[in-house]
Amino acid sequence: MMQLSEIGKLAEQYWSEIPEHFPFVELGNFIVMPNHFHGILIINNFPNSVETRFIASNNGNENNENNETRLIASNINENNENNENNETRLIASLQENVGGFSGDKNPMLHENISKIIRWYKGRCSFECRKINANFAWQSRFHDHIIRNSKSFETIQNYIFENPLNWKNDKFYKI
Repeated sequence: MMQLSEIGKLAEQYWSEIPEHFPFVELGNFIVMPNHFHGILIINNFPNSVETRFIASNNGNENNENNETRLIASNINENNENNENNETRLIASLQENVGGFSGDKNPMLHENISKIIRWYKGRCSFECRKINANFAWQSRFHDHIIRNSKSFETIQNYIFENPLNWKNDKFYKI
């Protein structure tokens, strides 16, 4: 069992909150290490069961000087009826470039692993920098699709046993 620092406790807390923000995700084994993190995300079906429609709108202002158009995501059921949980969010402004410099490849415009990890790392970073202003993640993350039960078991065991190997890590300090 790792003794977590305040930053480690935040990393654990926000990982545990992922299913609250992404209901199609279950958490498998995970471990917060002093200088890295391992975790399994179990994707139960990206939100294919809820149809998300992209609607272009000028926000109801026909005389909008900038003719600014916004991309809105709206959850509407199959009969085009608003349901109790209907949620509409402003996704991005449609100016020259939807999704910023990355265009339609922007991970925040799609339901994918990158969006989940970006939320997690962003949320942790915001809170962790209140403790240590120099807190930073490595810029990328390593992902691996687990294709069978043997691979799943191997990875679960690796995560479970990772703290036992910490003393052999090149970053281990007494």
